[in-house]
Amino acid sequence: MASGCASALLLALLHQSSVKYLDLVVDGDTISATLTVAPSDLTEPLGLPADAKPTAAAASTPAAARYTRDWVAIADCTPADESAAPDLDGRFVAVRWQLRCHGNPDELDVDLGRFFAVDPRHEAIVRVAGEAPFVARATSPRWVIPVGDDAPGRGSWWLVAAGVVAVAGVGFVLSRRR
Repeated sequence: MASGCASALLLALLHQSSVKYLDLVVDGDTISATLTVAPSDLTEPLGLPADAKPTAAAASTPAAARYTRDWVAIADCTPADESAAPDLDGRFVAVRWQLRCHGNPDELDVDLGRFFAVDPRHEAIVRVAGEAPFVARATSPRWVIPVGDDAPGRGSWWLVAAGVVAVAGVGFVLSRRR
């Protein structure tokens, strides 16, 4: 069992750069978004070869921020004020921007199609403040996420989604052991 857990951890570490983190905080008609990415994901807007390995500081440019921000679309919301900076540990780039929405949304129609067009092997762990996170993959790039206290079933279907992801992960690890 211990070797299976160690193998799963090693697999996760080896593929860490394919995992991105999208955090969304809804406040009335404004959404604060943060997408955390590996600096190597930003070689294109930096004009570097695809195999380049820039530092987080070097990759934190306005062009990289615009490029990354455009990976995420939220229906009826307009993005602006993007910026990029190294994250707290200085290994990744945190791209932040604001979205202005038409009215106070009771659900977010999030489209990550452009994100997956860059690389379909990417995965996004999406966290909406107050809800459990979920994993978005190229096979389902669009999600409708309820927000606000009045959202029907608020939080309950996230627990189901998180359970499905956890079971799928355990199944994958167990299948690799055979």
